[in-house]
Amino acid sequence: GNRMRTDLLTADSMMDKNPDSAYVLLSKITDSEKLEDGDKALFLLLNTQAKWKTGRDVTQDSLLNISIDYFKNGHDKVRLAKSYYYKGIVCQENNRKLEALHLYLKSSEAIKQTSDKHYAVLIFSSIGNLYSSEHMNDEAFHFNKIAYNYAVEDKDTLGMVSLTIN
Repeated sequence: GNRMRTDLLTADSMMDKNPDSAYVLLSKITDSEKLEDGDKALFLLLNTQAKWKTGRDVTQDSLLNISIDYFKNGHDKVRLAKSYYYKGIVCQENNRKLEALHLYLKSSEAIKQTSDKHYAVLIFSSIGNLYSSEHMNDEAFHFNKIAYNYAVEDKDTLGMVSLTIN
């Protein structure tokens, strides 16, 4: 139990800069069904996150409701926002755009309650991109502008350039 918890926290800490390493570490956890509630919620979130960041298929990842339900109970707003966001990605990958938009919007509400600007950029730009794909340009502009402002606050030059192009 303690070893799996350590592996989860290590994978979480390296996820943004080394998602391949995080994925390898997570794939070594073979008894994930034996994890306790908080660890199981974290594992499911991190597993989908690592697969997405390393270009693996996430269309079959259907257990993120466990993460959402756990983190919704006040345990961690950043992880709640990430859970909604990655479930939105799964829905979008399965061409369920309306459901994805609903989840992204829930994610945006959760991330506003945190100081995580990096994920705010990702979430708001995903909303903008989804609106843009449906030719809803006013809405797309609104959410991309919010994402841009978060990128400025985060000093995310690449994000600012990307959002300016959008």
